[in-house]
Amino acid sequence: NKVRKALGLHVDHPWSPFAERQFEVFGSLLVSLRPTGIVVVSALGSTLLSQRWSQSGQLQPAEHAGKSLLSNGGREIPVFFASMLSGQRAMDRFSRVRLIHEVHSALVQYR
Repeated sequence: NKVRKALGLHVDHPWSPFAERQFEVFGSLLVSLRPTGIVVVSALGSTLLSQRWSQSGQLQPAEHAGKSLLSNGGREIPVFFASMLSGQRAMDRFSRVRLIHEVHSALVQYR
């Protein structure tokens, strides 16, 4: 994968200094933006973020399957991890509909 090579990202290995810094910037943005929810629509991004946030203790599975809760800036933010929404290896139509329904329900609950 070109992105993985460019950033020096490996699921089972430490991240490159560049990737670490990008993650720090991303974390700072999340605190500043105060999002109502986060949807990660990339299999690689979902794997990397869920592992990193779980290892740091920031990510907890929620009581409802399909979402996790990220502790960020003193708030709990629902997070949904998914794969691609379109393209050759995209999730099927019914999985996409389920994701939309779950995100909508969480946004209403955590608003």
